[in-house]
Amino acid sequence: MTSNLSWLDSFGRSEEQDKEFFAGSNLSAVKPQKKEPGLFDGTLDALGYMVPNALFQTMGGAEELSAYKLSQMYELDLDNNEDALSEPIKADKDKIIQRAENEAKYYRLKAKNDWTPNPETTGAAAQMIHAMGSTILKAAGYSVIAGGNPYFGGAMFGADIGLNEYGTLRDKGVDAKTAKQAGWASGALNALGLAIPGSIGTSYLKSAALGAIVNPVSDIAEQASIKFILENADYEKIAGEYDPFNPANLAVSSGVGVVFGLMGAKGARSRARRAEEFAKQDAEEAQKRAQENPAQPEGEGEEKPVANSRLNQEVLNSIQNRDRSSQESVIQMRKIA
Repeated sequence: MTSNLSWLDSFGRSEEQDKEFFAGSNLSAVKPQKKEPGLFDGTLDALGYMVPNALFQTMGGAEELSAYKLSQMYELDLDNNEDALSEPIKADKDKIIQRAENEAKYYRLKAKNDWTPNPETTGAAAQMIHAMGSTILKAAGYSVIAGGNPYFGGAMFGADIGLNEYGTLRDKGVDAKTAKQAGWASGALNALGLAIPGSIGTSYLKSAALGAIVNPVSDIAEQASIKFILENADYEKIAGEYDPFNPANLAVSSGVGVVFGLMGAKGARSRARRAEEFAKQDAEEAQKRAQENPAQPEGEGEEKPVANSRLNQEVLNSIQNRDRSSQESVIQMRKIA
């Protein structure tokens, strides 16, 4: 500021006072323009935020599920429940459910406000890296829990995303019914986006290529579905936040889909290797049992009653053919009697 005015005088004045201050001079109160961040500005922060962001989102989803389960439980008739704690719990049900919902909201806002990069200081590439990393971390965690099974892992991942979508819309003032519909759509399509690329076999190339196609398609369907649901419920302003063909979102979805495919192929290979190892162990155990208890030839070790049977038959024939009228036979018969 080139003038004989002291820069100290500019402190402590309001915007209106600034206008009056500059009106008597040839200077204009021009606000400095904000500098646009570079493409990769804030990348280190974005990388550091990925794990906490994924963790808090998952915790928010878990709390949202807990609140939903509690509300479902209280819809049941507890009058015949013999549990002594049921009545006090039933009386405080609204407080308990509200507490769980507040916890879920706290975790969601924590992930959004504290562990999401600021778009004013973070470049577009850094933001995409953060979004991809957080999503992949959650998907990887659920895949590990599911033992590499793409269907179970996809179901858990979809439930996490759907619950967070439901809670986010509720935070924005959307009614529970509409938010639930949007949450179901989001969860189902995200589950498919993870499950399909990981279910076609052990080929890394095929799985990655399929993921790069399927996941953006599922993202388009998700965004379009939520937008349609919100528009039909007269939430036009919120619906405007969903763009099915946003290039940045599609790029992130494609990259995430590639990783999903690679994860699925790795899981398929691990399952195939375990099955092969189990089959090998079964074969070794069967061979070991065969060596410890060798099979005996048929009939070996059993008594062969051929000779005895022939002898008994001869004795029987001799008795039957004997002359019972002879003196020897009569004496024998008397002894038997």
